[in-house]
Amino acid sequence: MKGNEAIFKTTSALLLRAPLEPGPVTGAVHKLVRESMPMLLDDRVLAEDLAAAAHLISSEEVVRRAEEVVGEL
Repeated sequence: MKGNEAIFKTTSALLLRAPLEPGPVTGAVHKLVRESMPMLLDDRVLAEDLAAAAHLISSEEVVRRAEEVVGEL
């Protein structure tokens, strides 16, 4: 599984754990991802979502968001 697919699937799976809350870093990254791609509620082409996730990885925004919570990785 590619990183962008993993981010997409993981953030979607977190919804199945409600009302449980994720840990601080996971929560921060989840919020970042949701800012870039809406929750999947209806059928749609996922190419834009996967491209957005790939951009979050390649731009290192995921790492920056995690480091805001725990410090330098």
